[in-house]
Amino acid sequence: MHEAPECAFRTSDLTTSHLAEVYAAQEAAADGLYEDGLDLEGIKSLLQDVADAAREVASTYEEAAEAMGEAGYENQERADALESYADELEGFEADADCEECEGTGHLEADPAAGEDAELPECLVCDGTGHDLDAVREEAQAALDGLEV
Repeated sequence: MHEAPECAFRTSDLTTSHLAEVYAAQEAAADGLYEDGLDLEGIKSLLQDVADAAREVASTYEEAAEAMGEAGYENQERADALESYADELEGFEADADCEECEGTGHLEADPAAGEDAELPECLVCDGTGHDLDAVREEAQAALDGLEV
């Protein structure tokens, strides 16, 4: 689990810059990744929330860069990095197929059940075809991908 002790400062607590908003969104998403019942769509929604925060902060840096002219190049670099990060989060695709059902979400049919029998749902991935623990790890890696 990706949990910090309650007494520890989080990254969002340690900065007064606009990036604190993005860090807070990252922290909320990282905490939410391990909630019970979270599915692939829920993980993508968490990542989208962070992407939205990154785009909002990027807009702030973009406006500051424009107002400062050539002196605002650092703000422009931050805005570009945040936009790129948001693009990565929005393009997140899970590559972690369930090994039990090989990503189909179903197990092989019992030959004794006949040809028309419905394929049983995989119990490991609950029929999603994804190894959600591995997807969580991929999502965490995507969250950690911000470089400003």
